[in-house]
Amino acid sequence: MQISQFSQFTKVPSSEAKSQQLAEKEQAVNAHIRAHKSIGGSITGPSNIQKTMSPDGQLYTSSGDVEIRTNIVDNDPETKLLRAKLIQRVALAPSDPSPQDYQVAQIGQQIESSTLTEKYRSIAATEESERADNDYNTSSFDLEYRPGGLINVTV
Repeated sequence: MQISQFSQFTKVPSSEAKSQQLAEKEQAVNAHIRAHKSIGGSITGPSNIQKTMSPDGQLYTSSGDVEIRTNIVDNDPETKLLRAKLIQRVALAPSDPSPQDYQVAQIGQQIESSTLTEKYRSIAATEESERADNDYNTSSFDLEYRPGGLINVTV
């Protein structure tokens, strides 16, 4: 009979230890979900949880997710900026953000960045338009005497 060297060092967890691990995992998953939902308000959807049965027959939450709505239907730049920042805060709310949480936060950051770009372009276009209007207004109604101009009548 041959025994693997590895097997002599491997401990098989008891059903009590396995149940304890599942209970700890359940607490961590529930805390993670609560962190998202407590900050998210209207931008979070329902949570989906998966359960695992312990050796003693109890069900424990083993994983889960919360929908974070990243679509923004309002075209107001200030509202979009607030929503983008909220998306980031909700995604990073847990003390141990998951890779998916970081991806959602990045979406919020991209929305914020594009909204700021749009906002600054709009401001620049408005200022340019106002400057052009002011140039037109001052040149059209310039009544100052200028010798050599198109009309220079002296009597």
